[in-house]
Amino acid sequence: MSVEEELDALFGVKLDELLEVRKQRAAALRKAGDREGAARIAATPKPTPAAWAVNQLWRGDRPDFDRLLGVGEALRDALRGSLAGTGDARAMQALQRQQRTAIEPLLASARARFEEVGVAATPAVIERLTTTLQAISTTGAWGDAAPGRLTKELGTPDLATIAAMLGPAGAQASGPHEMTQRGAGATAAATTDARSSEATTTAATAAREHAAPASLDEARAKRRREEVERAKRLEAAEQSLRDARAREEVATAAARVAQEALAGARASRRGLAERLAEAEAQADRSERDAEEARRRAEE
Repeated sequence: MSVEEELDALFGVKLDELLEVRKQRAAALRKAGDREGAARIAATPKPTPAAWAVNQLWRGDRPDFDRLLGVGEALRDALRGSLAGTGDARAMQALQRQQRTAIEPLLASARARFEEVGVAATPAVIERLTTTLQAISTTGAWGDAAPGRLTKELGTPDLATIAAMLGPAGAQASGPHEMTQRGAGATAAATTDARSSEATTTAATAAREHAAPASLDEARAKRRREEVERAKRLEAAEQSLRDARAREEVATAAARVAQEALAGARASRRGLAERLAEAEAQADRSERDAEEARRRAEE
């Protein structure tokens, strides 16, 4: 098995098994004398949960993944059409909706994969996963990684990235710029230059419109996280208040019981004192009666 095949196999294992498999495969290559290959395997970073999920989706959900890539290819064609001045804004919006729809089954599959390996599918993880899938679909690239070998999630493609991926159309549009003929040729060049500038502006606007939903989604996701966090803090404060009130009620009840116990003890002490005084009085009377009896006997 070549090193490339080893890498493909490594990125296909479960997330919780990847480090151990990496260690084993690096050791096997080192033992086989392939020190360079062993070093590449050993230096391979463990993917983030979102990146790992995208790698698995590319391997195990290929029909859905290819459908998403197909929408991205159509979207790039639409952006090139905007650059050439033949774009259709409504068609592009429809493609953006199709892209979001194509991502949904992949997210559902990713959640199942996360559950299988014990990874929490938090809103933050799902948001990064969604952004990465959208970036791959829109640009047709995996960033600096080979397909199926992401180690970290991708961000939303910026205008520079989108402009670079539309290079061929941009080059065609700027070609007449190089014309230096005089007279009618110069006039044609100026006209073409104006059209090219207008088309470039149109493409930039289309690119911003395409990037906007992702930014909007990110803002909405951030707002949802903040609302969840505020709700958690409010719930924690309310729980603390309930606990404090419960402790106050317990303390009040304990004080009441203590007061009742103290009152009972005091009553018992008074009763004991009264009985003791009565017993002493009875003893005095008995002593006097006995003395009186002795005097009578002596008489």
